[in-house]
Amino acid sequence: MSDRQFNDLDKTIEQIKNPTKEMGMSWLRHTGQACRIDYMILAGSTKKEIANNLIKTGLSERDFKTTLQRVQRHIDHLRKEVHMIPLKEDVNGIWKFDLKV
Repeated sequence: MSDRQFNDLDKTIEQIKNPTKEMGMSWLRHTGQACRIDYMILAGSTKKEIANNLIKTGLSERDFKTTLQRVQRHIDHLRKEVHMIPLKEDVNGIWKFDLKV
């Protein structure tokens, strides 16, 4: 695991303990749609809630289906590709970071 991935895990744990307000860039160095998705997962949200928020706030100009696919791709990016941060989806479809704090 790279130093960057360890740093991302540490920063995510810190966000869970002491959440900061969304200010245009997330603790994972994401902006725009990705930043909003990071913060909505931190708060606990369903993929549908996230997609609707992106459309409602103008962060996505795509249709709902395409925006929902974008949300799924970002979840995969967070947990499988670059950041390797554990996430979980509960029985109600709510996604959260799955880290012990």
